[in-house]
Amino acid sequence: MIKIFLLILFHLQAVTGNIPEEKSFPTKHFNSYPVGELGRQWTFPSDHLPVGGKISESYFACWNILNKDYLHWIESNTQGLKESLIMEENIEIEGKQGLTVRENHIIGYVVEMLTHPTHPRSLIGLEETNVSVIKALSKILPPHFKMVTADENIFIYNSDHLSPISYESGYYTNLSNTWMSLTLQEKKSGKSILFILSHAPGGPKCEHYLNELAEVVVRKHNPANFTVVMGDQNRPPGAFQLSLQLAKLKHKKDYLFAHFCIAYPTHINTHREASWIDNVFVSAPSVQDWENCSVCQTGESFFQDLAQAIELLQTLACAKLNLNDYTKRK
Repeated sequence: MIKIFLLILFHLQAVTGNIPEEKSFPTKHFNSYPVGELGRQWTFPSDHLPVGGKISESYFACWNILNKDYLHWIESNTQGLKESLIMEENIEIEGKQGLTVRENHIIGYVVEMLTHPTHPRSLIGLEETNVSVIKALSKILPPHFKMVTADENIFIYNSDHLSPISYESGYYTNLSNTWMSLTLQEKKSGKSILFILSHAPGGPKCEHYLNELAEVVVRKHNPANFTVVMGDQNRPPGAFQLSLQLAKLKHKKDYLFAHFCIAYPTHINTHREASWIDNVFVSAPSVQDWENCSVCQTGESFFQDLAQAIELLQTLACAKLNLNDYTKRK
């Protein structure tokens, strides 16, 4: 009964753009829009785009880089990406232990984000990371960039800027997908940040798995510190907002988690739509600390080629539909 009530309340509040307890940056949002078969127009190495922001003094990013073991989904063309750069660059590089041209392309972008001239990432979380990428990164990254891995999920953080405090990882009940949490302390400010990275299992039980993730978040969160929950959640942000509210109600918690609303779509789904499923949620210890939280909304703040992918999707949005009418329907 409580869950039904929350669902109704959540729906009514979402329609008006006022999410109860939860904060958004910004509040207006919609779930997806059609883009059709992109084919060769898609010159990006993953079907997901990176997302991120800044917490206190630390820029961070999160990206599902698409494990090459799952490229059969791209080849089936349900996403309209069979003729894209994703498949075109799926060629092994001789003498690189199975590393492909596409994966090497991705590694270049990771390095670019870590060394960005205006937005250098103190931490990056990668999902669907093939072992060949992990091995290649471990060889090329400078020693002050540390890696922490849990199956296909990895954290890379700058140890010149952040000191490790604690780490934990675990499996969802499907015993396949993992979540990982890493608490780091900024050396300059002394602020502590808990990063939780997770690629939630998709399919009809996705909401159940998001509830599991919310339980992890409520258990791990310390209201005295920042907490960042990020990753491919296989659902629009409203689904995890509801899971968080249910978990907070269950455990009688009243702290605020904000959804970092991303201005651009983050994924091409199997309905050939641009969609928002790579999400970031943040909690800050005080009102003053919220002033030091921001979302990176432009491709240039990650790497230049991301700007081109975003521009393509935004151009298609304008061509396919009237966004004002669409947001009203949603």
